[in-house]
Amino acid sequence: MTSPPLDYATPGKRTGLRNGILIFVGLLTALVPSTLLFFSLNLYFVVPLIVGVLCAIAGVFRMEVNAKKWATTIGVLLCVVASLGPFLIAAWMNREGLPIKIVIPVGYHGEIRIVKDHTKGQALKEQDGWWVFEIPPSGELDVKETYPFHMWHNETHVYSDGTAADLQDLGVEAGNIVTGSGSSKGSTEYDGTTFRWKTPDK
Repeated sequence: MTSPPLDYATPGKRTGLRNGILIFVGLLTALVPSTLLFFSLNLYFVVPLIVGVLCAIAGVFRMEVNAKKWATTIGVLLCVVASLGPFLIAAWMNREGLPIKIVIPVGYHGEIRIVKDHTKGQALKEQDGWWVFEIPPSGELDVKETYPFHMWHNETHVYSDGTAADLQDLGVEAGNIVTGSGSSKGSTEYDGTTFRWKTPDK
């Protein structure tokens, strides 16, 4: 009577199975969402690319059954989050904000400036579903936040008596911070960021 053969593991040899699902999902994540985000000029395209590659690499290693199940669950969830997250962030950042109303004094002529200043600026004013910026006689208004201008929005210019004002948009100047000796860094997130308009020449 012969005894059943015994299965001896070869020393140094990994046991278990490779994770085909994790490899497939990882490669899919690294290719499809990353490509779509790249061509839509979304800088977060690197997120699904990195997560997908790492998951695909993890799937190559042999795992026991329980470890394989956990790795598959966690890997798939990470790939889903990494794929959808950048699109959701882009949609949130590009959402349409409240319309903006810029009110200037009657008879004012010259340049109009709205400057971001966390310290000295006034709080944003919301009125009847509008962001309202009331320009003082000096022509310059300091505000604590300028994020309404960074969102998609409709913009209306009026005089303080309610009549329409025809303003020319001069664009935005980014604020600057000193980063070292003789060097600085500019961003519209920094204090000093200035939105500029001017009234028509007489």
